[in-house]
Amino acid sequence: FAASGVLYLFSSRMWQLMAVSALLGIGAGLIIPLSTGLISRYFTGEYRVRQFGYSSAITNMTLVVATAVTGYLAEVHWRLPFAVYLLPLISLVLSAYLKKDAASIIPPIQSTPVISGKYGIHIRHLVQLMLFYGLVTYVVLAVTFNLPFLMEAHHFSSGNSGLMISLFFLAIMAPGFMLDSLVKLLGNKTKLYSLLAIAIGLLLIWISPTEWLIVPGCILVGLGYGIIQPLIYDKTVDTAIPQKTTLALAFVMVMN
Repeated sequence: FAASGVLYLFSSRMWQLMAVSALLGIGAGLIIPLSTGLISRYFTGEYRVRQFGYSSAITNMTLVVATAVTGYLAEVHWRLPFAVYLLPLISLVLSAYLKKDAASIIPPIQSTPVISGKYGIHIRHLVQLMLFYGLVTYVVLAVTFNLPFLMEAHHFSSGNSGLMISLFFLAIMAPGFMLDSLVKLLGNKTKLYSLLAIAIGLLLIWISPTEWLIVPGCILVGLGYGIIQPLIYDKTVDTAIPQKTTLALAFVMVMN
């Protein structure tokens, strides 16, 4: 991932940018399930839910900030936005401390299987989570993909469209910082209320020709997805034995 950030700064042809983007994708595809797997290894119960919430919030907050920063950098020079991909160099340095501290304070994981099955994964449950996560993600992404066209059809400004999409991602970020409290408050109906928020939000965006209703629509969709995403990751951990957790998370994240 870090290597792609460096190579971007020296790429001058379209095929080079495409090749480096493929390298970036491979790096991201490895980092995301591995880093999420660390949470499942070092945290349990409500602490694990809280950490998955923090992870989701930080990811989406970084997405909002990086999108805004790259917009300004692109006005200076077309290469500069790619500098955001150099951030993993910081993580690379910090990872050495993570390994040392983890080895000293974290007890080793017991190898006793807790999930029956040939592969150490409850496959049926995992597939159900994958399908559910894939469907919810597909529905939610309708906002980012279709909102600009909807705004154009209603003769709204493209600047406002970008603002609403930013609010959407900020709304995804917000629940992550208090996810464990939300789960305690909503209990077994957490996913139901989250899906209801997404449905109402999409309905407001669809039926409304006015911006003052589209804004709460984007926020409701974002809040619903911001709760469901980390909860799916948390549920995925329970589908596999500890040695297979990262693999199970990787399958779920493929649905992105």
